[in-house]
Amino acid sequence: MTIRYKQTRLEISFYFAASVTLLLLFDKSGKAALGVAAAVIHEAGHLLCLIWWGIIPSKISLLPFGMRIERKGAAALSYNREAVTALAGPAMNLFLAGATALILNFTHNQALLFPVAVNLGLALLNLLPLEPLDGGRILRALLLKKYAENKCDSVLKWVTAAFLLPLASVGFYVLIKSGYNFTLLAVCIYIVVLLILKK
Repeated sequence: MTIRYKQTRLEISFYFAASVTLLLLFDKSGKAALGVAAAVIHEAGHLLCLIWWGIIPSKISLLPFGMRIERKGAAALSYNREAVTALAGPAMNLFLAGATALILNFTHNQALLFPVAVNLGLALLNLLPLEPLDGGRILRALLLKKYAENKCDSVLKWVTAAFLLPLASVGFYVLIKSGYNFTLLAVCIYIVVLLILKK
């Protein structure tokens, strides 16, 4: 499905719509909706930051593994602004987690614990310095200030491997120990899928 608003085209892939629909249909707790909302807020942070820098996206694609923003023409940002734009998504989640935790502190409403955990988890996951995540984008932008692109790519590959292999090992350990908790392992699989899609 395609929606056009002024200079921007929004494309919602069938797989994105189907995965969100199935997630919301089969989740009776309502927690999936909070997770989707946290992801939308995260992506909105990146988008708002780009608009703040004066860059209007030509196309926004909603995909099962996130959002892709295409910039009009050769619109580019400085390395510092690229890093800030990458940081804007996790920053939105951290702000929301903090605000919700503050409300929780005053109201003692335990139902607010889940939104705090989801937003905090999403922010921390995306801040990992792994190539397809926001942390990797931040690291790349900062490295490009001093080094050539091929050297940055090489450093990012090593950093990604250095973080991903231990993370996957811990994920396997947690799954075997608990017998059911595969969350960390699923995160590692998600990151690997992102890396494959990037290639």
